[in-house]
Amino acid sequence: RLAAAITLNPDYGLAHDALGVVLERQGELETALTHYRRAAPLNPGDTNARKHVADLEARLAARPPAPR
Repeated sequence: RLAAAITLNPDYGLAHDALGVVLERQGELETALTHYRRAAPLNPGDTNARKHVADLEARLAARPPAPR
């Protein structure tokens, strides 16, 4: 349903943020970060969106590199 809401209204920041939460819980971290980054400027007064970006960027930066 969140993806459908975003399809109907790509500038629906709360839907991007909520979808980011769902994707992060499912382990799809890079895709979650994309949605968090989209949500943040769409909701400039929402500190949660910016916090989600910062927290997930830090989490991804702390991960050990993937083996090649």
